[in-house]
Amino acid sequence: AMRSTLWLVGLAMALPKVHDSTVWVLDDGNFDQTDEGEWAIDFYAPWCKHCKDLEPIWKAVAKDLKMKGSTVNVAKVDCVLNPSAAKENNVRGFPTIRFIRNGKTVSTFKKPQRNKGNLVKWILENSEAPLRVEGKVSEKASGGKKAPPEAKLFEIATIALTFIRDTIRRVPFLACITSGLFGVIVGAFVGVTWALGQIKKHS
Repeated sequence: AMRSTLWLVGLAMALPKVHDSTVWVLDDGNFDQTDEGEWAIDFYAPWCKHCKDLEPIWKAVAKDLKMKGSTVNVAKVDCVLNPSAAKENNVRGFPTIRFIRNGKTVSTFKKPQRNKGNLVKWILENSEAPLRVEGKVSEKASGGKKAPPEAKLFEIATIALTFIRDTIRRVPFLACITSGLFGVIVGAFVGVTWALGQIKKHS
């Protein structure tokens, strides 16, 4: 058991870096992650002065969104090193800031002032996901209603399954090892969710 634990820790350390602090680093190889969820993405070029000015602001935006309970993924793409991602997203100038939901561009930031306040406001206006405060759905975002217990369970299961999915994507041979575990988790989640629904229905 000890050897297995050490092996998994070593494997995790060997995985490629996919985020810089609170900002995800996307490239031609992992850009398909944007096919799921909401993403605010800075398409930049290293030689661009405006891009360099935006970098610390973009990190501050990511931290502010996290503090507000937003689940939007804040990311960046070096368009010089990743021309395919730039071409697929029709990037014609730098920096280009796009809001993508489930693989489709929803909005492009066009205000001349790229400050933290404007960017955070723009992202929250485009996001459809509820804000989460200390692990709970905020009453303001959910229309004043508290999230049911099964919603919290769903959130935990989603995080776990997303982690397993992303790990398999990065290390293909883990698919064989984790396929059985994946089935157990899904089955347990469905069963517990159903049980909670029945308890709530008869309470």
